[in-house]
Amino acid sequence: MASANGTPIGQTLVASALTGTLLELKGPARALLAGFVLCFLTCLPCQSQFVAFNDHAPGTIGLTTHPNATTWNIFGNAPGASGFLKDITSGLDLPVQVAITRSGTVNPAPNGNNPNPGTPLYNVFNGYVDFQGAGNPDAVAQVTGSSTVTYTFTGLNPTRTYGFKGSAVRGGSGGSYPQRWSLFQIDGAVSFASAHTAGCLTSGLAANQVAINTGVNLEGDMADWENIVPDNSGSFSVTTTQYTGPIPAGGTANGPYCYALSGFRLEEMAADTPVSITRSPTNTVVAELAPASLSVVMDGSPRPAVQWFRNNTVLSGATNRTYTILSASLTSNGDLFKAVGQNLVSNVTYYATSSVARLTVIADTNPPVLMGAQAIGLDQVQVFFSERITPTSATNTSNYSITSSGINLPILGAVLDASQTNVILSVSSMAESSVCTLRVSNLA
Repeated sequence: MASANGTPIGQTLVASALTGTLLELKGPARALLAGFVLCFLTCLPCQSQFVAFNDHAPGTIGLTTHPNATTWNIFGNAPGASGFLKDITSGLDLPVQVAITRSGTVNPAPNGNNPNPGTPLYNVFNGYVDFQGAGNPDAVAQVTGSSTVTYTFTGLNPTRTYGFKGSAVRGGSGGSYPQRWSLFQIDGAVSFASAHTAGCLTSGLAANQVAINTGVNLEGDMADWENIVPDNSGSFSVTTTQYTGPIPAGGTANGPYCYALSGFRLEEMAADTPVSITRSPTNTVVAELAPASLSVVMDGSPRPAVQWFRNNTVLSGATNRTYTILSASLTSNGDLFKAVGQNLVSNVTYYATSSVARLTVIADTNPPVLMGAQAIGLDQVQVFFSERITPTSATNTSNYSITSSGINLPILGAVLDASQTNVILSVSSMAESSVCTLRVSNLA
């Protein structure tokens, strides 16, 4: 096609209908730079005080079991059945201890397995805990009937909240494996919230209980309690016993035994703090349609919810970290923006409001420059401009005319693309290799 690169308004271009068009823009057409990106919001996430993992029967240290995971185990093999947990990041001892006790018939077995990749248990524990316990004669612990294995945590901070995740994987197939279900129970906590994975069974159980088919569990289900508040002494416990009730597949969990927790993750969350503004948005000056951003940084735990306001009016849906407006005209000049954060601490709702930022939009007095045009087949023409034009003027078909051999071709439609610098015109069929003239007027 005959290119129009850098052609100012008022010049004329000629080309065949299959490879281009003649373009002429008349009058003081002025493109308003449409759209700006507004309000990048950063909220600091709720931070952990620590995360600790324990692997009952470790695999290869540094490969399948993390070097900073502890290996306190059910049967008292080295290093033992109790001791301090470690921060998984630093490897330093924590003030929190775990003591593993058992009662009744609890037997070691050498065959464990790992959950399938991509499953919830895999995603949390991979690289930290090896549920297979390869080479360990006590890779899994079989718990029969009313026998128990209990993990008791002490040294916790009663003013903090904790998250606990744990499970076991035998990975068996057929036989009685689908009937080997473990019942996990949390005790001693003042309060907690259950967040168990989808394949867990809670129907008909107490609020502090969950059952998992640990005889198979390649689907990677796990017990998950969040927002755990320990008792005043800084303690809570998790116990495994055999579940023998009804199961989703039908019948009952009548396997010979179940499996105790062979891996757990304990996380301490930072103390809850009211929302606060640590950096407010600042005044911003942009040209028409130029991108603009306003940002605010908020602190607080739990993570604050956010609402943006424009001229003291709630911006509907503006609660995400990024708020975007696709088109802004001079009417946006002088608009005032602020963000309000909110969170709940100890059953009290806290608010924090940023300072107000003014958006100044400078009028674009430069006319658009014609960059090119291209016929798309015989019934469409794509027109390129150097800058954005307003949707109202761009899609008004009366602003365009196309002639060929002195005959006007009807303009059937005009569509402004996402860039807002290109327009697709739908026209009556142009004759192949004909010369056409396109005139554009009244752009704004």
